[in-house]
Amino acid sequence: VEEKNYQRSMKFIGNLERREQAALQLDNCHELKIKAFQCNSCGTIRERKTCPKEAVHKHKIVAVSATKRFWKCGICGCRAFSLARKFGPENMCSKCGSDRWDKTGALKENIVGGKQVNISVASINKMN
Repeated sequence: VEEKNYQRSMKFIGNLERREQAALQLDNCHELKIKAFQCNSCGTIRERKTCPKEAVHKHKIVAVSATKRFWKCGICGCRAFSLARKFGPENMCSKCGSDRWDKTGALKENIVGGKQVNISVASINKMN
């Protein structure tokens, strides 16, 4: 019985270690190279193969390589991303209207009750 519990615990910790490693990679990733679509008529770049003005006019859309960057509002922490822009999203923050953007990782931080939650393998090993 104890051997089964030990094996279950080790499997659980192994899964947590892999999950934590993936989370660290995402947190350190500030930009991604992606396939995007550019409207030759408007000049807009989007992740979807549509143009907002295409319903009215026929626009030619071509596939391009773009860089997707991740941002967080410096005031309220609202997240956004930009395509092919180095200095933050074009728009103001949708929550507070600020134009102050800070770089952030691809992984969203888990916040519970106003506190950032970090569950690491080290903290679980201390519990056992």
